[in-house]
Amino acid sequence: MMRSTFGRLFNKNWVLAATMICGASVFASCSHDDNEVVVNFDPTEIQKQWYCETPTDEDDPVYEDEYYNRQVFVYEFFKDGTGYFEFYDLNDDKVVLSFSTRNYEGSFHYTISGNTITIKFDAEGTGGWKLTYADGKLTDMFPHTYAPSTPEQQAQTLKWCEEWDILNGDDVIE
Repeated sequence: MMRSTFGRLFNKNWVLAATMICGASVFASCSHDDNEVVVNFDPTEIQKQWYCETPTDEDDPVYEDEYYNRQVFVYEFFKDGTGYFEFYDLNDDKVVLSFSTRNYEGSFHYTISGNTITIKFDAEGTGGWKLTYADGKLTDMFPHTYAPSTPEQQAQTLKWCEEWDILNGDDVIE
């Protein structure tokens, strides 16, 4: 009994398709390496304090009689995957509003994937944002660009943090 032309083509195509699927599966990986996070830089490059200062276009009100004309943002990243964040609204060099997590050990946790640093503020992994690291600088979503803090900037931000804590009756950083 002779097969039809359709039957011969179907059998050849089916065999070819099966061969291609089996051959492609050789290149597929089932190892856990597929889930490894790729880091495009040495994590120790960010494990320091970072500083960004931005002027405001005009005096922005904080309270009825308090204004700020510049802002300073600071991050510090530690080896253990934690860090802190703080910002200062300043009227010249006077702090008129501040937020700092410096007094809270491990106030955020961070992870790195590619050149993205993801910051999470609680154990459930909610709340937070992402920074990008490239060419020795950090950039956030606003976009503010951060450079490593100089010793003078580190001393100034510590002074502001201590002054703000004293003004608000909180513990002074030791």
